[in-house]
Amino acid sequence: MSVHIAVDLGNSTCVLASFDAVGQRNIVHFATSDILAGKATWEKMVRSVLGDRTAMKGDVIISSVHPRALDVLLSQMYRHDVQIFLLDRRTYPCLPIDVLNPEEIGADLVASALYAYELEKTHWLIVGMGTALTFTLLDATGAIRGVNIAPGAILSLDILANQTALLPKVTLEETTHRFGRHTQEAIINGVIGGIIGSVHYHYQQASAELGTAPQMLLTGGYADFFSPRVAPPHRIEQYAVIGGLIHAYRYLRSRPCEAKHRRLEKAK
Repeated sequence: MSVHIAVDLGNSTCVLASFDAVGQRNIVHFATSDILAGKATWEKMVRSVLGDRTAMKGDVIISSVHPRALDVLLSQMYRHDVQIFLLDRRTYPCLPIDVLNPEEIGADLVASALYAYELEKTHWLIVGMGTALTFTLLDATGAIRGVNIAPGAILSLDILANQTALLPKVTLEETTHRFGRHTQEAIINGVIGGIIGSVHYHYQQASAELGTAPQMLLTGGYADFFSPRVAPPHRIEQYAVIGGLIHAYRYLRSRPCEAKHRRLEKAK
């Protein structure tokens, strides 16, 4: 049975997962900065996710929001006998969902939307909790209706540390008090409150846009941390992008890419 690799190349982290006809098998993480610095090569990444470099006999599917790191990885992959599938505007027409503004939308958002759509063909608000805080609205017909983007938790903490004279750099962690009793706690509480407030606001906006409350999916590295604070019902899948890439691979392998012309409902 062939073992393939899905690659979610993000701004901060590159996630690799091995998968086969049964499903996902193993996941590893690398810093995107290490790829750019040459510390994490494709050979090293393959060995890490498969355990044996010679076992790489399958294909690779990639989504990327970091063009420079993607160029580095692709140049290394091309030296190996591997078939590469890149999820981007050229391959979106192969998918069963309609992609709004394919020239601009991030492939990670498309992959997570596909994952949600394969879970259940209903209205979804997909909240990505990574470097950026993203909100993708997917309707029950499989049409991406729109996306909103804000700074994520770690980016917000970095901005406060880098753009002020006295505020320190802190890490995201649980706090004891609702209002900070010291600077670190004050910063963490403020960032958490801003993100949770944004999630609740976007849930209300999504409900108004659709005329009914959507299902909500939290994904990304900080989904587990924020989930207990999110009031509306929701599901959690940290690796929704990887799951969506696995679905996308099967669509790309099983049918030719023929552009669809489903009409997207105009926002009122």
